[in-house]
Amino acid sequence: MTGPPDGDEQLNDGISFLHGQGFNLVSLLSTTALARDLPEFAVDRNRFGSILLVGSAGPGLWEQLGKSNLRDHANPVDAYTERTMAAFCENYLVTTGSRDSMDYLVAWPNEMQREVPVMGLGSYAGWQHPSPLGLGLHPVHGLWFAYRAVLFLGPQWPEQKLAPSKNPCDSCEGKPCVEACPVGALGGTAGPDLVSCFEERQRPWAACGKLCLARTACPIGSASRYSSPQVEHHHRFAVLGWKKYLQER
Repeated sequence: MTGPPDGDEQLNDGISFLHGQGFNLVSLLSTTALARDLPEFAVDRNRFGSILLVGSAGPGLWEQLGKSNLRDHANPVDAYTERTMAAFCENYLVTTGSRDSMDYLVAWPNEMQREVPVMGLGSYAGWQHPSPLGLGLHPVHGLWFAYRAVLFLGPQWPEQKLAPSKNPCDSCEGKPCVEACPVGALGGTAGPDLVSCFEERQRPWAACGKLCLARTACPIGSASRYSSPQVEHHHRFAVLGWKKYLQER
């Protein structure tokens, strides 16, 4: 592992590129600090000094995806993410004045499907707080954000993450998300009742068949709410993921 090369500006240009492609949440995390705060996440700190955590908030990524030729892909968001991250690595992870690749590793998503605790990284980066839905709650964007990629980088850069914030759920009056769930799947001490949740989602003509009523009831980050087509897309993939989970367990 080495200190930051003369490619600081180049990395910043790369982060700007990611923003322009709809990946508007980016944090640089120290592997040394993570060893203290997230010890269960094993990283070769002799090789990698930083972790680049990449996400998207609001409708921007979906809008950029619509400009690509991937809308009809079987899994368009993942395909768009993988293509964008490949372009980022190829064009920006090289040292200034050289074509030698900077040491890096795409830890997630990739064909190896490495186990990466993205929500743990997000909590450390200040991106999320716990919510009754089991989803991370961003202090600005609420429930309308997602993790997209994790890269290990050889050089060690100063951390770039959000300042600590209070969980908006702690001061939320009435808990509208809990009240909005038609089957009472939220608010229990054991966490969300996913069985009741997904059974209701798949019921013909269910009110939450195309969108989660609890998620849309949350007042935090309403300005970042996804468009209806994006909501329906992610809702459908969540149901498919649940069916796959039931088949494999």
